[in-house]
Amino acid sequence: MRFVLRMAVRETRASMKRLFFFFVCIAVGVAAIVTLRSVIQSVRVVFGQEARALVAADVVISTTRDWTADARRRIDSVDQRLVNLLNERARIVEEVGRIKKTRRLPVTDPRRFFDAYEVELAEEERERLGLPQLTATDIYVTVRASDQLEDFTANLRAPIVISEGRGHQVINQAAEAPLRAPLFGELAEKADAAKGRAA
Repeated sequence: MRFVLRMAVRETRASMKRLFFFFVCIAVGVAAIVTLRSVIQSVRVVFGQEARALVAADVVISTTRDWTADARRRIDSVDQRLVNLLNERARIVEEVGRIKKTRRLPVTDPRRFFDAYEVELAEEERERLGLPQLTATDIYVTVRASDQLEDFTANLRAPIVISEGRGHQVINQAAEAPLRAPLFGELAEKADAAKGRAA
């Protein structure tokens, strides 16, 4: 037994550098595994917390359990409705582009400039055009451009109503719907005031 121990000590002393290199390799390997696992865990946490921002989504649905068949069907149904809405938006954009090209007039969404803007149609015109409730349609108005921003006006009397991919220019029966409403009201008021002072 003593002989065996002496031989082991002798071989250890003779191969001390190799033995040290062996332990260093083990230490490096363990450290690499621990670091890799830590990185993977960090990536999972970040992706889990920032999933909504990364995929530019409005809603993120997650669960710690497997999705049931019924839940997957409902999610697929929501996805399909979203796709349909996007397709409808694409058709509306295409129709607006066609109107711009045909009439050679710029158009805009009046509600971006006039918060209280409403469209009222005569019942006969609504039935003739087959328009649904106007809350389910997209509304645009033509813009009259000018060299000065304060002179830009919108035709609120004859808006363009888009429903089911088709555009119709209608007569707005609402009282507050002038033919030439200043798009930039504050600028127009300042310009009028300046003209008044100059006079």
